[in-house]
Amino acid sequence: DGVRLRFSHKNGGFVWLEWVYRQTKAGSLIGSAKDVSQNVEDARELKRNVELLNQASSMAKVGYWSIDLTTREMHWSNMIWQIYGQDPEDFHPTIEGCYECCHPEDLERVKRMVNRALNESTAWHFTFRIKRPNGEIRTVVSAAQIDRDECDNASSLFGILQDITEANE
Repeated sequence: DGVRLRFSHKNGGFVWLEWVYRQTKAGSLIGSAKDVSQNVEDARELKRNVELLNQASSMAKVGYWSIDLTTREMHWSNMIWQIYGQDPEDFHPTIEGCYECCHPEDLERVKRMVNRALNESTAWHFTFRIKRPNGEIRTVVSAAQIDRDECDNASSLFGILQDITEANE
């Protein structure tokens, strides 16, 4: 890894250089610098976009999740944890775990929708209720789509979940 430093450019702007160096057997230093200004700018823009996405997610009460269909590993955004009222230290998200969070009256319909999507590789969009660990009932909208690998096999499931409880009251 090199050292990144910002320098004034003769055009009045700035340039970021990443310096890499090594010591020779004789004890001299040999180094080179590479202009990484675009990388630094891209990283700043990405950080800003993530901040805006998180802000929008919070305002709209929309989170996103994904499931690797091979490993069954599930990832939740921060907003999904909030919507479900779950603590990442105490709850490991799985399809079965999500079923346990469903309102009992909605559970069979949710299972049918998810199984149909997985078996037929189709998208879904439906409303159901969840029950938080504290007993609070929330109404949510779920939408998901199947992602495919290069051989057109279903490889993952990506979806969103929006808490619409207050909108329905």
